[in-house]
Amino acid sequence: PLDMSGNVVASLCPGDNASMELVGVSLPVCHPEGVENVQITDYMTTHAPEGPARLLVISNYYIGCNAGRREANVFSYLSTAIHEQYPNIVFLSSLKGGSARQCSSWAENYERNGAITMGSLQAAAQPLTVNDDASLLRDAFFTAPYPHPSYVIIDYKGVVREKFVGPCCGIASYSDCSTETALRLNETVHARLAPLLLEIEYLYDGSADCFFNDWEDWSVCSCVNSTGSNSGERTRQRELLQKAIGHGLCGTTSQVESCSCANAIDCAVGHWTEWSACNTTCDVGERYRTRGIVTPPEFGGNACPSLAELQLCQGPACQQQCVPQLGEIINISVVASGQDGLSSPRDVAFSPFPGRHLGTFSEGRTFRTLGYEAWVANGQGHSISIVTGVGYPGPRALTRMDRGWYHYMMNISALSFNMVAESVRDTGKDTFGFFATCQDNNNTYDGLKDPNFFQGPTLYSSSPAYKNLVRSDGGECG
Repeated sequence: PLDMSGNVVASLCPGDNASMELVGVSLPVCHPEGVENVQITDYMTTHAPEGPARLLVISNYYIGCNAGRREANVFSYLSTAIHEQYPNIVFLSSLKGGSARQCSSWAENYERNGAITMGSLQAAAQPLTVNDDASLLRDAFFTAPYPHPSYVIIDYKGVVREKFVGPCCGIASYSDCSTETALRLNETVHARLAPLLLEIEYLYDGSADCFFNDWEDWSVCSCVNSTGSNSGERTRQRELLQKAIGHGLCGTTSQVESCSCANAIDCAVGHWTEWSACNTTCDVGERYRTRGIVTPPEFGGNACPSLAELQLCQGPACQQQCVPQLGEIINISVVASGQDGLSSPRDVAFSPFPGRHLGTFSEGRTFRTLGYEAWVANGQGHSISIVTGVGYPGPRALTRMDRGWYHYMMNISALSFNMVAESVRDTGKDTFGFFATCQDNNNTYDGLKDPNFFQGPTLYSSSPAYKNLVRSDGGECG
């Protein structure tokens, strides 16, 4: 395809065979839990009419993208609903831009706001969400002009049949992509799958029995409630791969049968070990002892008793261990207060570059570059106060906000500086003296926007040349 500038970029287009793409590559499934890694080429071959003919729908999302978040909710709903009706249609959601843990949490969020809320479903079997951190799926299917969110449909022979962008693509704000707009994705996917499902029917001349995976192994015989009968039940499952077509027949996905139970075996444990040493050297402490399992319980036998015990132990009285940590005489002086702009201070950090931001003169006031320079996180004011000349007479302070207005200082709870002075990085790329903040908020810009779960902290330069900080009235520092 052509990118936005008209340049040709490598990508699989409709009509191309994708069955040789990513051969042997195993993609980790981050959601739902318990699903093994997938190889997408497994879904690109057909055994019709002796076996199932599958269709594969792949979505391309980026963690935190507003338009993608809105569509991902709808995709979770439609993929679950369609897969329940047509198990031979498999949905794969490609997430990138975060760790495997973030991939899982975002997929769960999409499911809560999509399949469960919209469809009143207790659990969603689709889509299978993979952490495409290496951008393998993106580079194979979603180069320009198919940004996120975009979609591709691959048929039962591995041929790319459809590629299209989602209805919210290009919309910057989550709220600007309305529910009505996002739901057009449901209509589009149904419309583009319909002719492919008809093609599959023709492969079987309009009639075929269900297709299943092989039966799983039988479960362990359940003998809990079989006292006196010497019999119990065991089960096994198999996965439905494709429903019956036309007048075809279909079996069950589970089986139950009777099984013989042995006599109940109670748990047996060994002897206690010796008591451990007391965990304190003075006053009251604790000690423990353990024992191991000799015979585990089976066939409804009694469970094992406790395998560990704790006991109080008494040592000699503790001697006074305190020493003057700050010297025998402590002098305390106030270097800044509410009159200097401090408002519910939550943390303080000392800049390794005193004077880097304020210099010796700013906003008509003089400041010291000698002594310590303290940066105070103001939780109530969503700001920081820079206190200069700590240790010298008459320190001065000035308050700064963040350039994004209630962004990375909203409910600020902590701040820190990069104190590594010899990183051997290029001078233009070194971040020595840069600061970072932590905030107790979901990046709503003081309620002005929907939560987007900002993935901070980020290192910011304190140099006024970068304009990361602004005056309390929002103006440029100077």
